[in-house]
Amino acid sequence: IKSVTVAGNLATITWTSTANRVYRLQYLDGLGSTNWQEVPSDVTATGPTGAATNNVSGVARRFYRVRLVQ
Repeated sequence: IKSVTVAGNLATITWTSTANRVYRLQYLDGLGSTNWQEVPSDVTATGPTGAATNNVSGVARRFYRVRLVQ
């Protein structure tokens, strides 16, 4: 993950990617949890950076990871 920016209730997460690979953004609201939640819609990278957005309304903190799907 290269960056996480928040504007209003929307977090934008960007990461290093490879074109034509598919990525899935996941999150936890606490490190005590083991069930990663998936942000809807996988991202097919078109270049060296991928990005996705996530609604963070009412969340004090959130932990993200990006998984390579294919």
